[in-house]
Amino acid sequence: MLLVLGYRFNEVSCCEADRTGSQMIIDQKQKTSITCFQRGLIPEGIYPATLTNVFRFSNDHEPRIGFEFTIDSHPFEGRKITRTTSTKCARKSKLGATLATLSNGRNMDSPESLVGAECSLLITQKTNRKGAAFNEIDRILNRTTLQ
Repeated sequence: MLLVLGYRFNEVSCCEADRTGSQMIIDQKQKTSITCFQRGLIPEGIYPATLTNVFRFSNDHEPRIGFEFTIDSHPFEGRKITRTTSTKCARKSKLGATLATLSNGRNMDSPESLVGAECSLLITQKTNRKGAAFNEIDRILNRTTLQ
């Protein structure tokens, strides 16, 4: 079952695009649909994912670390979403929380050694200053705690 914006879908068959670029999730049992995302936005929710890449870069302020995840569930299987953090690792920092969840208590040599780690992502939608909507990883969860 898939929960999208308060609607429950039992058997989701596919995503279809209409003329405006909006996409619909179709529930074959109830013959209902709902516009759930535009321009490739992922609906808010919790999705199983795998860490597929870790990269380092700098912006105008400081060095950063990027964590790229690939969603493991239909209809968004294969979609990639990234979380970036500063390189400052404190227990309550975004980097510290990310590493603690992905390592699941294991020792690690570097963030790059966590590639392949499975987790669940709480994905939300935000709007930037210009009004454009985008997805954000609000929280990374240990997949075993949700089963």
